[in-house]
Amino acid sequence: MKRKNIFWGLILIFISITLLADMTGVIEAHSTFKLAWTIILVAFAISKIIALSFIPASLAGAMVLTLNADKFTVYPSTPMIFFASFLLGLGLSMIFKPMRRRKIIIKSSKNRSFKTNFQSSISGEHVHFENNFGDNSRYVQSKNLKSASIENNLGHSSIYFDNVVFDSDGAIINVECNLGQVTLYLPSDINLQNNLTASLGSITGAQSFHQDDSYPTVFLEGESNLGQIDVIIL
Repeated sequence: MKRKNIFWGLILIFISITLLADMTGVIEAHSTFKLAWTIILVAFAISKIIALSFIPASLAGAMVLTLNADKFTVYPSTPMIFFASFLLGLGLSMIFKPMRRRKIIIKSSKNRSFKTNFQSSISGEHVHFENNFGDNSRYVQSKNLKSASIENNLGHSSIYFDNVVFDSDGAIINVECNLGQVTLYLPSDINLQNNLTASLGSITGAQSFHQDDSYPTVFLEGESNLGQIDVIIL
């Protein structure tokens, strides 16, 4: 189980207990519990901002507002807080996306961007695909794939790597899924290092495995924010 999933799970459980305790009068509104969790959430948000991961940071900020809603003269709508926070995080992610991509993806002048809403094939040693508000399938064809960057916002992306020969020194596939779903189809003749994480989302399918030293190692990096990433071995 991912540590981040445990962290967010404990936060959600504690928030629900705190809200119920407030309504029943078991604890005072300005309790030390609220203060402690507010500090934890703020620290978490700051760490995500430093990593240029704005959606988890904005959602943590929404949780802080929800925990301290009693301090507002007008009680805001909790769903609206989370929706506005998600839009804020998504907007910041789009603005700072080029800077973040330079940090997590192997640099190359051959990176290519595909933003059309129809099926297509992408090729080369370094590929990039972005999907916004759509349902898309991509078929990667490469004889020496070194890196792939996938970003999905409010859509569903299916990426097929079954016709790919990965670089013998290893390859990195970085996935960012925001409020949507990404399905990765990988060939069976690889070693897999699955480092994907989830913030109020889920990661399903194949976990890390090592089959043969002669196979290339594929590193899965990235995160799912209010979304789902599926890893399927063909």
